[in-house]
Amino acid sequence: MMTDMMTADMKVLMNHIYEYKKGVRQMVLYTCNKKYESFATLRLERQNIPYIIQPVGRDRMNLFFGRQECLDAIRLMITKPLNQLTPEEDFILGAMLVMTFAYSASGTVSASATLVNVRHKALIIK
Repeated sequence: MMTDMMTADMKVLMNHIYEYKKGVRQMVLYTCNKKYESFATLRLERQNIPYIIQPVGRDRMNLFFGRQECLDAIRLMITKPLNQLTPEEDFILGAMLVMTFAYSASGTVSASATLVNVRHKALIIK
């Protein structure tokens, strides 16, 4: 996979990693062909970014990466294919993917999110 021309899939992955490192995202869900697994995991490991892989069929995978707290929740919640999630589980996953956490110097956490459509549900958290 180390060629001069990076595929569109890998460009999207690199952008997700960039956004995570800049703090734009706390967790990312990226679905791609399994042939990119070694490239993607090596890239995440080199940058000390925790991740989880969930197989999707024979030739695809869901790659979750981001804050360890988010991945811990994913391990507990995502125990089946994403298309089999209940509406409540789907909503929680969507909320986790759009949340931005701000940590103050005193250690308190504030969360914010923008208006999004998660399977036809609106989410505004302030």
